[in-house]
Amino acid sequence: MRFQRAPGQAPHSPWGAAPSLAGGGKGSPPGDDPGGRQGGSARGRRGGGLPCDPAETGREEGDGSRRVRPGSQAPRGGGLFLERKERGKVSKSKPQAASWARREAHRVLCAWSGNERRTQLRPLLQRTADRAAVHQREKGLFWQIVLGVVRSFRLLDALIKASAKKGIPGPGALRQALRIGLYQLLYLDRVPARAAVDQSVRLVEGRKAKALVNAILRRAADSITEGGEVEDPLSQVALPGGRLLSFSEPFLPDPEKRKLAYLAVFYSYPDFLVRKWTARWGEERTRELLEAGNTTPPLNLRVNPLRATPEEVAEALGREGVEGIREGARPGTFQVDFTGNPARLEVLKKGWVTVQDQAAMRAVEVLDPKPGQRVLDLCAAPGGKTTQAAELMGDRGEIVAWDIEPRRLERVARAVERLGLTSVKVARGASLEEILARGPYDRVLADVPCTSTGVLARRPEGRWKLKAQDYKKLPALQREILAQAARAVAPGGVLVYSTCSLEEEENERVVETLEGWEIMLMETTLPQAGVRDGSFVARLEKKEEPS
Repeated sequence: MRFQRAPGQAPHSPWGAAPSLAGGGKGSPPGDDPGGRQGGSARGRRGGGLPCDPAETGREEGDGSRRVRPGSQAPRGGGLFLERKERGKVSKSKPQAASWARREAHRVLCAWSGNERRTQLRPLLQRTADRAAVHQREKGLFWQIVLGVVRSFRLLDALIKASAKKGIPGPGALRQALRIGLYQLLYLDRVPARAAVDQSVRLVEGRKAKALVNAILRRAADSITEGGEVEDPLSQVALPGGRLLSFSEPFLPDPEKRKLAYLAVFYSYPDFLVRKWTARWGEERTRELLEAGNTTPPLNLRVNPLRATPEEVAEALGREGVEGIREGARPGTFQVDFTGNPARLEVLKKGWVTVQDQAAMRAVEVLDPKPGQRVLDLCAAPGGKTTQAAELMGDRGEIVAWDIEPRRLERVARAVERLGLTSVKVARGASLEEILARGPYDRVLADVPCTSTGVLARRPEGRWKLKAQDYKKLPALQREILAQAARAVAPGGVLVYSTCSLEEEENERVVETLEGWEIMLMETTLPQAGVRDGSFVARLEKKEEPS
């Protein structure tokens, strides 16, 4: 049995890095989590925390409250009270609030759990960060904590369960504070342990709750050592920065007796999805998929050749201080190490680039639209594939952009305007029948709604929304969309079906139900940790009628 380090630790893709939100064409607009770097840092957990950490600053970011002076040790009570000498007397001051990043992470996680994990995290995170007048690094820590806890909370909860013999009630404020503290201790190796403990204690109310959080987190902190190998997979986990968590008692399932349960808890995935993937892909490939889903791919930028050259984009990125600029896997793309909000980049504002993962670009490559052709993008929002097709066509021809959710077409319209494209017609207010009546089209793309299992790295909350019955409900919708798309294709035209799912029920089995069409290609791109998302694409052509 092979044991790995804690999930999500690919060398070029730390937790909370800031890649695209495009995620398979159905994601959020550009502006992913601006998380600072963490995990595997040579500086070590105590060798230099983030500038906004309580051990590194004399005040709270954004609220002006005074803090423990730099370099001093947090009080043994986990920050329950700070003692203040005044005219020879010792008085107890009121407990100070946690930093903005921890407070907001705690609020968001409580809201997310309280809504049965149905809330879409990224829009909420973006709104919260945009409204706050705090340092960008503080916002980055906020993104890191929220997405990191969501990616890893089964492992965190296993540790909490082993630590609290009487249990922790529900998913409320106390549990979220413990998750936040444990995540920082385990995965953010540049956040000092004393800061992680003290700040988490400040998130809860009441002496008993504070004492419990303090005790559990201090026990976890004391269980982490520098170096060492995993000898007991039931109680030990390899951590970033060459550290090792060695808990005093087992908290993980036995990988020899309950292999699938071990993988599900260790990587924090639903049991049914681990069983499903293992049955199809085998254990080794499933481990790779689970790891990829816990490691955010880098920021991938697609150059708009109608407005800039790759050389101009590279120079502009350099002037903005973007690091790690390198050519992407596909022509006219760049990958960069960027830990801010991409929406603030000048190259994006000027329409020189679009944020789009390389796996998401594959569908339009297979579609292969030509200048002068008529193209229908039947599920166009948020516009990544629509605008990619327009650029490939040199903005010559006509692309009709329609979506099953009309309100989302506004995002397509904004992308078209930003990129300066004139060939795209956003079909606001049009019914599907009206769009089909405008046909036929030389090329039709159906990038259908799906379970998004290929982009779980970018949307970690997606795994917790999945249910086994989704694989019965969604394929019915997907088959209907594909059948409608087929009606719009001109004689000799091309139909492309694509998803950001890895599941046969949504991919091959849907395509094979379309009668009268020849399948020219079916291709699944599996996610690769720290490199790309996953996707599926199929190219179909109408069979010739017998003479």
